[in-house]
Parts: sequence; structure tokens; C-alpha cells
Amino acid sequence: IVLLITGLTLLFVFLAYRIHIREVGHDLTTFERIKKTGVLRLITSNSLNTYYIYNNRPAGFEYDLAREFARYLNVDLDIVTPGWNNMFSYLEQGKGDMIASGLAITRQWLEKVNFSIPYQTIRQHIVHHKLVFGPKNIDDLTYRTIHVSRGTSYHSRLEQIKNSGVEFNYILHDNIPTEELIRMVNNREIRFTVAVNNIAYLNQRYYP
Repeated sequence: IVLLITGLTLLFVFLAYRIHIREVGHDLTTFERIKKTGVLRLITSNSLNTYYIYNNRPAGFEYDLAREFARYLNVDLDIVTPGWNNMFSYLEQGKGDMIASGLAITRQWLEKVNFSIPYQTIRQHIVHHKLVFGPKNIDDLTYRTIHVSRGTSYHSRLEQIKNSGVEFNYILHDNIPTEELIRMVNNREIRFTVAVNNIAYLNQRYYP
């Protein structure tokens, strides 16, 4: 009798555990879990073109897209900002449902995640102060030092160029948005950084 009661107790505990696991969404798809919890968790970074707080209200292009998507799904939007270098690890660990942070599609990232249909065509530009002579072409990068954030598409592109035989240096920064590096260029703290055209043109308003 004791063994029977113990066995039944363990069975009930196991079943309760499985029910709890399913209840919290472990057996659900991402979409089903979002609809069940009523929350879409957006992983993003703090920057002018993605997500920022203005007059105590959230703003930013990527934030606006995610907000409208959440409205379409009829769920709430929760913002997660773990820092640029942690965004993909947060997605892999299930700490968010999607990343929206002005990402360019790279071969390295394609091996790990799925991308939506692209909504913008961009080009990368070298950003420098007006009083500093900038490179005219790829070969003119020789012997220059460029500052970019680690793990970005800029990092990937500079690595490709360096591997092609162009001799230059690049310094990697952790969790520093492109806008901050552009500010450092403007203040003559660094000489060069890289930015896609939409970010570069947007920041020209603040740093002409």
C-alpha cells in the first residue's frame, strides 16, 4: 500500500509538472505563446533610429514598427534592451521573441537566425570629421584606424576588407551604439567610424 501510494504520488507530481510546463508555454510555438501570454517581447538597442525615450515616451523607427505589429496581433509590447552584444544571446535563450534594431543581413547571422523580408536598402559609409581627410576608396583605408561596435555588420565588412589584403586597423567597442561613435568623431575623440546611410544622414542633423 505504501509503495502504491508513493508511486501514485510521484505520478501525480510528474503529471502536474508536465501540465505546468505546457501551461507556461514550453510546448507552444513562439506565435502561440505570444497570443497566450498577450505579450510580444521586442529585443532592441537604445539608439535614435531604433528605440529611445523622448519626453518620457518611447520612440524610434524600429519601436514604431514593433508597436504596430503588436497592435495587429492584439497583444502588448514589452521592450528588452540587453545591449547590442547580448541581443542574439537573449533571443537564443528565449528572453525575447524577435530582434528589431536596424540589423543588416550578414552571412554569419544567417547561420543562426531567420530574417524577415527586408524593408530597406542601405549602404555603409565611412564617417569622419569635416576637418579630417577621409578615404576616397577601399584601398585608401590603408594605415587608418576605424572604430566600430563588435559583432555588427560593420565589424563583419571591415574583417572582409582586411582579409582581402588592405592594411588598416580597426578597434572594436562593446555595447556602444553607432550614434555614440559618430558623436566621438564629431568631438575629435576618434577619427573614423562606419555607419549605414540612414543613420549617417540622420546624425548629420546633430553633427553637421
